[in-house]
Amino acid sequence: MEQHSENPVLFFIIIFLIKLIMEKENKLIKGIFEKIDENYYKINGNRVYFEDEVVELIPIIRDIVVQEENIAIEDYNLSRSSYILDKKEIPVANLITEINKWLGSRYIRRKKLENEICYYETMSGKLSVEEELIPLVEDIINNKNRPIEEYKLQKEAYLINNEAVSVSDIVLNIYDLLSRYDLKYWRDDEGHYNIGGEDFYLEDDDVQIIEELINDESELDRSKYEHKKCVYDTDGNECSIINLSLYIHILFVHEVDDDKVRAELKELCLKDKLDRAKKDFAEKVYCFMASLPLSIRRLLTKGEEEYHDLTARIKELDKDMDNNPCYEKLSPAIITEELSSFLENPLEQFFEGTSEEMELLQQKFDSENEEDFNNFFCKELGEGRLQLKDTRRILDDIEIDTARVPLRGPDKVEYYYLQAFVNVHHEEYEQWKDNVRESGILNSDTIIDFYLDTLSMNTIFSYWYCFFEGQIFDRFFHAINYGFIRPEVMKITINKLQELGLSKYVQERYDEYRKLTGGGRDFCFFKQLNMMKVADELSIYYNVDKSTNEKNYFFTRMYLLKVIDEVIPTLKTRLDVAGFALLLWGSKYFNQSICDKNFSVFRDDITRIFELENLPDVKEEYTAGKGPVKKKARELRRHFQFLKPLVEATYLT
Repeated sequence: MEQHSENPVLFFIIIFLIKLIMEKENKLIKGIFEKIDENYYKINGNRVYFEDEVVELIPIIRDIVVQEENIAIEDYNLSRSSYILDKKEIPVANLITEINKWLGSRYIRRKKLENEICYYETMSGKLSVEEELIPLVEDIINNKNRPIEEYKLQKEAYLINNEAVSVSDIVLNIYDLLSRYDLKYWRDDEGHYNIGGEDFYLEDDDVQIIEELINDESELDRSKYEHKKCVYDTDGNECSIINLSLYIHILFVHEVDDDKVRAELKELCLKDKLDRAKKDFAEKVYCFMASLPLSIRRLLTKGEEEYHDLTARIKELDKDMDNNPCYEKLSPAIITEELSSFLENPLEQFFEGTSEEMELLQQKFDSENEEDFNNFFCKELGEGRLQLKDTRRILDDIEIDTARVPLRGPDKVEYYYLQAFVNVHHEEYEQWKDNVRESGILNSDTIIDFYLDTLSMNTIFSYWYCFFEGQIFDRFFHAINYGFIRPEVMKITINKLQELGLSKYVQERYDEYRKLTGGGRDFCFFKQLNMMKVADELSIYYNVDKSTNEKNYFFTRMYLLKVIDEVIPTLKTRLDVAGFALLLWGSKYFNQSICDKNFSVFRDDITRIFELENLPDVKEEYTAGKGPVKKKARELRRHFQFLKPLVEATYLT
């Protein structure tokens, strides 16, 4: 204080500036609190449902959001000594602090509307859009999927973060901006971060790299940090910065309440223990199932007990649904919301009425007032103004409408979570699997969890069973043997299996299936390359062993079987083949002078030897010096570890 008294004018100027800055910050952090109905509210654009005793806290939450002055808990005449907020019991004395923390955990932290521009501060950074785009942004954030046409946008381009973006690119642009993560929002103090309830100690340079790795999926950028390690806690523990960024990304995406699952996740990520063979297999199986026509996918819902009559199974399922304690949670609004994520206009797909009634029903649904929609829906259905369509008649219509909507498989971080969960709950999984073999995978818990969007033990086990263990193929075999799949469709499915590199696995599994069932038609899913023939044709390019003056067959002995089984099925284009050929061309086992050092001749010979002539053609000649060929070779070398010794990384730069 003595310094201030020596220069009182400077002291008061500083105080005035601090006050001015604080007032400006307060103006910026004022949020928006909007009422939808008695239980639903929008807080800064986050759709929130209040029930039970939390309804009593709405006035406090509203005042905190809009930054009312002098908020005191005594002014609210609360009737309880503690309240449950976000599954935690909070004493009244701590309510304001805990409500602020809870608001900070929302995806949108702040929202401000000024001069027809809406400014959002989110968990992943800042976003500004023109006022007309607010409904679209908040639907994306709240996972409400609607066709872009429904927003009736009036212009061809809109400002997003001060840059003009055409209407056709708006949704992807917003998705990209909302999915970016900025670690500063989780920073406690110098070097210390609390992310997903876990403490980290990170150097500033490492933070910058972690943000880059999380926000940019480019494999080329990741390779820059392949060997970089960093310390991640105050005990000096270190790991690969790529692995650490993955673990932090998972903590952003998943709220992992199970301590054992969290510990297993950490082990999988930081020590790089993910079973990549299982992950790659599950990805391929998922991609195959997603590519099948919807009519076939519907037939596969018969479940693991594939000889059950589907009609009888559905009757059992109806009884099971009625007796399921969670059944009452499936309101018409919840079911319609979930169907909207992969069906366009589900109300029109399943129900019919006058155009006025259907329009009013859609308006009620779009209003987001769940209770109002449910009441109106039940009344219209009960009084006969709304009719359920003949579902048998509309199945083909739905197939046409949804054929262009791709199924979304789990992303990278979800694979880690799935494996950690099944590893930890392995005994429960084995018991669940035994039960499924008896009763079939189709059950009311699976359906209810689907509509409630619940990542339950049942849904995780179902996904693992179908895709990571490939049990979905047994139902596929049943479908093809009982004439559900037409010959022309069968040809497409076999081509898809070959394209994904699944044909050998499916052939072996089908042969096993025929032994177990004692029947089944002959199907050739996999055309095996003749290894001896390939080895013989490749050998003309083999180098001579100087000690024996004979050809060195090391590549045949140590590499060829793995190349045929693992690498060849993944080559989808002539560019892929050129990248693979470059790895052989540059290795010490092959002699370039055999074809006068002409890579194009060698590349075409490799294409012929491995029977890859039918792959999609290319518009330009892919030679050894071309950037795309080197990039593809780098990707193959990185993906298949056993190919790394063929050439040094520097050869491909």
